[in-house]
Amino acid sequence: MKSLFLLLSFTISFLHTSSAVVQIYLENISGSSDGYNFYTDATKTTELNLFEGTDTLNVNETYEFFRLTTATGHAFYISDDAANSSNLTNGSGPTSDITLVGDGTYQAGITANQKITLSFNSGFDYTSDTLYYYCTSHPTSMVAAFTVVPEPSTYAFIAGALVLGYAMYRRRK
Repeated sequence: MKSLFLLLSFTISFLHTSSAVVQIYLENISGSSDGYNFYTDATKTTELNLFEGTDTLNVNETYEFFRLTTATGHAFYISDDAANSSNLTNGSGPTSDITLVGDGTYQAGITANQKITLSFNSGFDYTSDTLYYYCTSHPTSMVAAFTVVPEPSTYAFIAGALVLGYAMYRRRK
């Protein structure tokens, strides 16, 4: 049973390592409070629905957000600053629960062909924290929240391991 526990611990820690960077391409859309369309590639083959929960961001992944066009309006940025959620260009920007690297700032955002890379730190709690995306020129009206989830395969593995462990325990009785 001790070896099963060690194997389970190793597998869980292995599954929690981040995989390759996920690339997301975005363009601003006129007349929408959500502000942006998101795609899996630069040719806009597959659209992602990141603000209604159909598609999600995984806390164990790293994401690169690319602007698709040379448009300089509606600069895009990301924040988890709940204290300033009514205007995300106020305060001091995103908290230490996420890391943003690349072009732009929480007050100027990314435009044209710029990009920003997002990764989640251990302090980000997907059950209580909110990850916003917004237009830095219109931070009170062009703002929405991403749906953030834990890695599904890890939790499925844990559930399966618990069932297997319980079955082994019952069999020994």
